[in-house]
Amino acid sequence: MSEIDGQYDHQEFRQKEFNNISFIESVFSHCLFKRCFFQENDFSRAQFSNCIFKNCNLHLVKLVGCRLQDVLFSESKIVGVEFFK
Repeated sequence: MSEIDGQYDHQEFRQKEFNNISFIESVFSHCLFKRCFFQENDFSRAQFSNCIFKNCNLHLVKLVGCRLQDVLFSESKIVGVEFFK
């Protein structure tokens, strides 16, 4: 699994494929994700505030300990998400 960490503020991600990537402890603020594919990614202990996921696939992602504040999921696939271990 590849790792990506860091802070992302006012970023737009469009038609990106993130497969089997670890975003552990990453911070996303005021970000837009449009038509992105996040299958089997790990967002454990990541933070999302004021973000929008539109037409995204979040199939089987891990959100264990993830903080979601004012996050909108619109027309997105959210199946098999792991919130707790």
